Amino acid sequence: MNKNELQGYTIKFSRDTWRDIKIYVAMNQSLKYQYELFNAAVKYIDTNKIKLTPVANPLIGKHRTCYIDEALTTSVSHIAESINCNPSRALYTIILKYIELNQEAPYHREQYFAGLTITN
Repeated sequence: MNKNELQGYTIKFSRDTWRDIKIYVAMNQSLKYQYELFNAAVKYIDTNKIKLTPVANPLIGKHRTCYIDEALTTSVSHIAESINCNPSRALYTIILKYIELNQEAPYHREQYFAGLTITN
């Protein structure tokens, strides 16, 4: 995949959510890049016509650029229109819903972080 075929969306994520996305991709053998997770999320939500309610981005977090296949931008725009929000918020909502619906794989957060001590 060439970067010209990808469309970027700037989305604000909490540190925990971004970490979970990175771990989800790292632990899932069928995913090599984060954009593959984002593509899968858009395709799944669009194909299965999953009902969504827009999720507000966190107040505290960092803006990240999330890439999806350019061909999926139309799906994101249609979903954004149907839930009455902008495309970036729609993609954020799609990603969170997809991960929520696929909780059993590829890892259980509690199991992965059991016994881990994080210091700042």
